[in-house]
Amino acid sequence: MRYGIIIAAIVLSWGGFAYKLRDLWHNPRNPALRALCALLLAFAIAVTIGLPPVYQSIPPLMWYPSGVRLVQHLLAVLAGLAMQVLGGHVAGATATVYRFWVPYTVVTLVAMVVLFVLAPVGTDADDFVNQYAAAPFVTEYLLVFLTFAVLSLGAVCLRSVRHARLTRRRCLPTGLRLLASAGLVGIVFALHKAGYALARRFGLEPPWSEGPVSTTLVCGAALLLAVGATVAGWAPKLVRLRLRLRRYHAYRRLDPLWRRCTR
Repeated sequence: MRYGIIIAAIVLSWGGFAYKLRDLWHNPRNPALRALCALLLAFAIAVTIGLPPVYQSIPPLMWYPSGVRLVQHLLAVLAGLAMQVLGGHVAGATATVYRFWVPYTVVTLVAMVVLFVLAPVGTDADDFVNQYAAAPFVTEYLLVFLTFAVLSLGAVCLRSVRHARLTRRRCLPTGLRLLASAGLVGIVFALHKAGYALARRFGLEPPWSEGPVSTTLVCGAALLLAVGATVAGWAPKLVRLRLRLRRYHAYRRLDPLWRRCTR
């Protein structure tokens, strides 16, 4: 079940990236499309590289498997920045993005790398938090990353809900609400992981395993993100296709009457 959710998240993430990349190919100067493609690409790589057969086939991660968590978290931070850039272009508030989010992202990335290098982390990548949260610098590393995640996802949720109320474009409010839902699931993931890490740091043993819960939440957020980011493009086509099918069946039902009239 767990790997089924991961595979579904990987397929939809890469599918969403390929779908929007086609739009970017036709409109390469659109900054919002560039940010959206960067967001989907970062999430797709982060989810994909977490599979053991994938990271165990990459030479640096073969020797140091725990490094895959650092790579995933760095990609998640970059995806968070792409979210802010996308929202800034949509809302016309790019100044705030470059004045606050870009410096904050750089500081977060540097702090994460430094703390991860200082941490006495072993080779257990599958149960990273449970194994190493009690070690020096690991919980600090996680809190730096998760604080960024909560702040960036919270901004995405608020902006998506606000614009969903204002826009009248077909299917776009649905996509924005799905993006807000993805952000909310991501916040739950961050709070869960932070709480679990702090519990392990203070010597407590939570009665559940952190890995499956976090994986489910991340994959759920990735699924909502992929659908929400692309629904405004493909949903109207599905509506038109459904309308054509209904018309086709209606014409088929009217065919006997039409033949009698023409005779």
